[in-house]
Amino acid sequence: MFYSDKKPNVLVYATKDNLVFRDVENPFNSKIYAGHRSKITAIAEQKTLGKIAIGDETGKVSIITLRGDGTFFMEKEFEMLSGNVNQILWSNDGNRIVAIGAGSETKAVAILIDTGSKSGTILGFTGTQLCSDLAFLEKKTTLFTGGEGSEVLGHEGFPFKGQGKSSGAIHSNFINQLKLSPDNTKFVTVSSDKSIIVHDVATQAILSKTAGAHEMGIYDIKWLDNGSFATCSADNTIKIWSVAADGNIE
Repeated sequence: MFYSDKKPNVLVYATKDNLVFRDVENPFNSKIYAGHRSKITAIAEQKTLGKIAIGDETGKVSIITLRGDGTFFMEKEFEMLSGNVNQILWSNDGNRIVAIGAGSETKAVAILIDTGSKSGTILGFTGTQLCSDLAFLEKKTTLFTGGEGSEVLGHEGFPFKGQGKSSGAIHSNFINQLKLSPDNTKFVTVSSDKSIIVHDVATQAILSKTAGAHEMGIYDIKWLDNGSFATCSADNTIKIWSVAADGNIE
């Protein structure tokens, strides 16, 4: 896994229990954070504060910073889940994080960074959660998640409370990825059932569904702008889709 750091020439990715900051232009300037002791399964950057959250296979999330002198500082550690952390999300103010993934009971937890205290209760999941995104719209925050169940759950917060709003069984297999559009008005889910669904953020309603979008299961989404996104599939293809205002794609 990897993503672009706040410096566009740096890639950050995990390999086993190491976090690598790779300088694309000069690999000899790359840094490795080797202070973790479990396999890293999720990473997320808070660019404004210069912090990175690391989730691992034990359910732990660590907050680290990369100092100007090239050394690392591990600020805090939180035991958030009892299984794999599959994704970490930052609140827009950087005061909270949400971890989703696997667990015997809890599959999503939100905490305050300063105190480590829970920011509400997030329930209602069927199976391990594989993907999520936070929508920030008109001072309201909504956590959307999907996974081994075929439904999307929407939880309003912060703080979160209760079972969330279910979309029902919209896919016939695992929901592998869920991503919000840049303007936070729509989100897309893709599945092992080869389908793409476009949803409305405000109502969670389905705007369009495209069955057989790929020949095999679809694993990831990348929004290019508010009117287009790319999908990649196990059929070894990447497709680019245009999104109309009403949510229909082509």
